[in-house]
Amino acid sequence: MSSIDEARALRYLIDSLNDTADAGIMLDHGRYSSALFHTEQASEKATKACLAIIGIIGLKDHVINDHVKNEIIPATDHLKAEFKASRNFLIEIESYYIPARYGVDIAGRISFDQYDESEVKQLLLSSRAYIELCFRFVEEKIGKTIPRSTTDLTKYFITSYSGFITK
Repeated sequence: MSSIDEARALRYLIDSLNDTADAGIMLDHGRYSSALFHTEQASEKATKACLAIIGIIGLKDHVINDHVKNEIIPATDHLKAEFKASRNFLIEIESYYIPARYGVDIAGRISFDQYDESEVKQLLLSSRAYIELCFRFVEEKIGKTIPRSTTDLTKYFITSYSGFITK
């Protein structure tokens, strides 16, 4: 693991926290499909943080469950059982990615799904728990605790990894 891997991982975690905040705002405003989309995105970016910390970047697909199974679980000892348990959530949240974001898919099929508020709330809670797991994975790899708030993590990221940030 290198410092650039750490910087990439933390940048993904910042994005994940931002998507979680956006999901909460959308949920509060009754925009359930947007809340689901941002919930999925938050989980995907947290997964990418885990992959980045072990040197994997540039994914060409959105099947995060497969990456957890094939790359992340083998790369951990202490969190293996928790990542295995998270896979059911990941399968479920991935199923919302396209229909929650796009009303017309690439085959031209039209969807207009109605989502239940309690279901969306539960998925957001599950996503937050998964993101916390990803934070712990990154911490395990870098050997130090990282802030959990977006503001504090952003300050830490800029201070610690400014040499890797392009403008």
